[in-house]
Amino acid sequence: MSIYKTVRDLRKSQSLSPISIYCKEAAQSLPNIKDFFKEITPTLKLILKAFKLAGFSIFVSNWGGLFLFSPALGIEVFVKIEPNIRYMAKSPPELIKQKGYDVKDVQLPPERFVLKYFFCGTKSKWRHIYFNTALDSVDMVYSKFIEQIIKESRPFQGRHDTSLEQKTKENFLSKNSIYAFALFAKKHASSTIGLNRLSGIFESTNVNEFYIGGYGAVILTNYSRSVDLVQWFKNDVTFLKKYLPEVFKQHEISCKTLKKLAPNNEEHQFMVEALDAILLKQLKSPVSADEYLNEHLNFNKEQPIPNLLGSTEGVIKILSLCGR
Repeated sequence: MSIYKTVRDLRKSQSLSPISIYCKEAAQSLPNIKDFFKEITPTLKLILKAFKLAGFSIFVSNWGGLFLFSPALGIEVFVKIEPNIRYMAKSPPELIKQKGYDVKDVQLPPERFVLKYFFCGTKSKWRHIYFNTALDSVDMVYSKFIEQIIKESRPFQGRHDTSLEQKTKENFLSKNSIYAFALFAKKHASSTIGLNRLSGIFESTNVNEFYIGGYGAVILTNYSRSVDLVQWFKNDVTFLKKYLPEVFKQHEISCKTLKKLAPNNEEHQFMVEALDAILLKQLKSPVSADEYLNEHLNFNKEQPIPNLLGSTEGVIKILSLCGR
């Protein structure tokens, strides 16, 4: 990823800060403070150039997390840059209790920023490097940050042959992420009927599988082998186009059996797409999905697979057996 695209993606992801508080998977590398981002950008670019010079690949999560992966060292580092607030340390509780108040002579530290880093996929602790914007060359940044990070990484080297974040990013529309967007919409958006219903389902029962697209969402739960179809309304579509435009990306059906179908309407088309996506996720390949449809579902002669696939109700019946 280029330096320009990295900075652009970090800036763009800050619009998700209000939503990230609802998602335990969300991790942002920069605080959502406009002046801070503007001030730190020149140094951030130098830091990114120094990481690339050391052979690291750069990944930015959809939530705005900055991950650096080194295939040569077999490590991945999660990096955060924040204001240095060490000067805000509290006085001892006994002293405050004795005086009844706390007086501080606040002096901003000479190193106004802190780079925090953590080695992904390990139980290591967070480490800190304090700095200021006087760093004005890649060589200075390399000496200040990269050399220390590589030195500290020695006990963890060789653990990863691929980026953990790259795998996670490919599955951004996870259950926790979708639930976070639905909760935010419920509390802060107007009349998002579909998303409100989706959040209610996620709250009330254990979700096994789900598929989300431009028409709505299909949710498979443990309750009585239930299959819930949630349709988007106008305000849902407006919200999703603003915050989750990837929902409207056309799903290409992989399963040959499903490709042959001529759906009756938009809802039927969406249900077939959901079945294809869920089977592919569970069985890992289109061939396995075809085998599942044609061999492993035992319906009687009055309800063969082609007949079931010919209607929304039939597809729902097949979905009710997926992953059971």
